[in-house]
Parts: sequence; C-alpha cells; structure tokens
Amino acid sequence: MALKKIKVRQIMSGKIVRVPAQETVGQTALMMKQHRVGSVLVSDGANPVGIVTETDIVQKVVAEELDPVLTKVKSIMSYPLLSVEADAGLAEVAETMEHNGIRHLAVTENGKVKGIVSMRDLLHPFIESQES
Repeated sequence: MALKKIKVRQIMSGKIVRVPAQETVGQTALMMKQHRVGSVLVSDGANPVGIVTETDIVQKVVAEELDPVLTKVKSIMSYPLLSVEADAGLAEVAETMEHNGIRHLAVTENGKVKGIVSMRDLLHPFIESQES
C-alpha cells in the first residue's frame, strides 16, 4: 500500500463507543476498559458533542484528585468534537492532530461520525511498509 494514497477510512477504527454527557468518569473508564478503546464520544442525545480520552481522565481527574464517581464526563471532555473526512490523507490527519495538540480524531462521512483515528492508528501503515 503506497503511503501517500492511504485514506483515513482505511486505518480508522469503526468501533465507536458513546457515553451520555451526564455519565460519570468512573463508568466511562470502565466502558473504555471493557471495549478496549482509548477514547469515547460524548453525546447530548443523538449528537456527539465531544470526546474523552485516557489522557483526559489521567490529567483532568486523577492528577487533580477529583472523584471519578462524582465527576461527569461533560466536565472533562474536549469540545467541540474535531473531525476529518473519511477520504482525508494521512498527512492531513497528522497535521490536524499536531495543530490541535490531540491524539484522537473523529472521522466523518456525509456529516456523520463513522470512526475514530488515533495517533497509534497512523503508525500502522508506516510499520507495515517497513516490513514489506
């Protein structure tokens, strides 16, 4: 697979875990563990409004000594939800992440979230190209 031709849709995870904005950080962390994901979308009704990552939980809850049972994800989520289109190239995805200082990004198609791409996902094509 030629690296310059890879689109984000080819490397994104289609596994999207959503939590309501009123969910606790503790329950959210448990869901992340159960689903083996590093981020969850935060929804207000049917609409995703933000994202919570493992880093958010560590930096905004654990390091601040907040109670994860009482803290709601809406108070620690990153918003607005940043995204790239599914046909974006890897360079555009990496640039968006770098520019915004983030490691997870929603992937959209026709205005709907279809997946999540992480910094780790971006590494897979480079690793595979070295193994060929």
